[in-house]
Amino acid sequence: MDSQGTGTAGAPFRVSVMGMLRRAAPVLLAVGGIAVLLLLLQAASASLDYHQVIKALRGLSARTLLVSLLAVAVSYAALVARDAAALRHIGVRLPWPALLVGGVAGSALGNAVGLGALTGGAVRYRVYGAAGVGPAAVARVTVLTAASFGLALVAWGALGLLLAFAAPATTPAD
Repeated sequence: MDSQGTGTAGAPFRVSVMGMLRRAAPVLLAVGGIAVLLLLLQAASASLDYHQVIKALRGLSARTLLVSLLAVAVSYAALVARDAAALRHIGVRLPWPALLVGGVAGSALGNAVGLGALTGGAVRYRVYGAAGVGPAAVARVTVLTAASFGLALVAWGALGLLLAFAAPATTPAD
């Protein structure tokens, strides 16, 4: 043993403990993150009454539910079409299953988790990378999809403002 109390027997032990901590850290962070999200979800939904929500859903007409489901299907088709257009623009062809999973999961998880370009790009890299698309191409797809989202956001926001200003002003009756 040397003057600092470390010897040959102590070094491998420290390395193995550090190795265990490095392997466990992502799992512990994920579990901690999920616990925080569950607590936030519980706090956000505390004012909701399950029975009232079910009653409201049962009160919806079949036509309203069908239109809602159709809108969801169109929305997901648009997510896939956006990725397909970006991939076509950079000259990459993918099989439909990879395009469906990458487009939907990349956009959905990117929007749900936050930091859409980062998390969506990571999901796209995982899915499209397995189909043979390189990291540079996935990065270009991510930039194109993020840019198209930003442009669409500006366009829809501008349309909303135009419609709001074009609507006749209503004043409360005196």
